[in-house]
Amino acid sequence: MDVSSTAPLQAGAARTAVDGSALAINLDRLHGLASMVLDTSGKASDGVRLQAYKALHAMGVTGQLHGMSQSDAKLFHQATGASDIGQTSAELQRSYLSAAKAGAQAGGAALAINAAVAHFDTLPAGHQNLLFQTGINAVDRTGAKPFEDVQAWRDNMAAQHQMVSYMQQSGAVGANGALDRNAAAIKTGDPKFAAALDLSLDRNNTSADWTAKVTQLLGGRAPADKVELSDAAKAIVANLPSSPSSSAPSEPYRQGSVVSTSA
Repeated sequence: MDVSSTAPLQAGAARTAVDGSALAINLDRLHGLASMVLDTSGKASDGVRLQAYKALHAMGVTGQLHGMSQSDAKLFHQATGASDIGQTSAELQRSYLSAAKAGAQAGGAALAINAAVAHFDTLPAGHQNLLFQTGINAVDRTGAKPFEDVQAWRDNMAAQHQMVSYMQQSGAVGANGALDRNAAAIKTGDPKFAAALDLSLDRNNTSADWTAKVTQLLGGRAPADKVELSDAAKAIVANLPSSPSSSAPSEPYRQGSVVSTSA
């Protein structure tokens, strides 16, 4: 499990050629979306600005802006990296990754997962929403998002925690978190372990199908809205920087309500 998978913004990352007519249409859209993101007058609502930001992010990472001029690239950066939404998003992603890294250093992968979710739970509602939509659940180069909604992410994190805990307890994973192939080979006669090993090596480990298979195999319980932390995890979260002071879209976050939409 790589809880560090948040999505840095990079225009044209997919590097797929865009023909002239399509690029012209995309650039018109860039200008319209950028004007919404950069409008801090109150004319555009927080929700509209966030949706515009997400759409710009999707255009950038899927290569829809590949071939744009320097002036358009500057506008893209102003609306994404330099805007209030972009700066707050980047700060939230850094703090989320810091929580995961501190957890990993203190107690391995299982504590990293708990620390990341716990840090998410300490954030104000608007920052939770922004972090999830622009970082944790941002689109990849194919335009796909890893999770259906926040609850799907929570379920997956719970399954990830179950998996790494089971593999560590089995003795097949060493103190450094790496798979001990000799120890694993000895245990492959155990059908449950063999199935768990296959799932642990599956790269598609953010899908709802993977989450369901792990939960069924390892007897998972429904994850709580807030995680119960060990003393070590509490110390990690307490020592992290406070939530960014910069503004963020103020739409309320509701458990399981942030559903993926196409950018």
